[in-house]
Amino acid sequence: MFWQAADGTGHVERLTPDVPSSLMWPESWSPDGRQLVYSQYNASGDTDLWVWSAADHRPHTLLQTPASESDARISPDGRWMAYQSDQSGRFDVYVQAFPGPSRSWPVSPDGGTNPVWSRNGRELFYRNGNMMMAVDVVTTPTFAAGWPKRLFEGSYLQYYDVARDGRFLMIKDEPEPLTHLILVQNWLEELKRRVPTP
Repeated sequence: MFWQAADGTGHVERLTPDVPSSLMWPESWSPDGRQLVYSQYNASGDTDLWVWSAADHRPHTLLQTPASESDARISPDGRWMAYQSDQSGRFDVYVQAFPGPSRSWPVSPDGGTNPVWSRNGRELFYRNGNMMMAVDVVTTPTFAAGWPKRLFEGSYLQYYDVARDGRFLMIKDEPEPLTHLILVQNWLEELKRRVPTP
């Protein structure tokens, strides 16, 4: 993995060593920007969670078990990490203290993938098939999760995010070929108008 300033300035910096026959992809930055959690395939074909630290510019094992762990998301307060694991024989969502090690708390009693924290850290969203689920959580003094509730259902691609106001940004899965394309011009100027810079 590499990183570079978003404006293209500076040099490209390599973050992780070359691991032959392995794939890795970034998952979540800690709120202070000093740790990056990423997934990496291991020799058995499962995935493990690693963390790259800005303190020593080196990767360290975060969660390595016989199961597959991926889709990690660090909570807004930086104290917790939600992730998916197939340790039960199917994928479920779990939460553990970050950076750990600690016990894990199951969040999805009936299967779940792709967890995302709400911006205030009081809810955790995840997918269960075509259903989008939400769970109320408490993160102090320790972690506790309520019972999941279904928010909506639909055919969407895997990755999504949740805005500060609670709106979901998702890509709809279109089984039929697209017949038209909508082009939005000058969207950056519109964004500047709607969200004034401080």
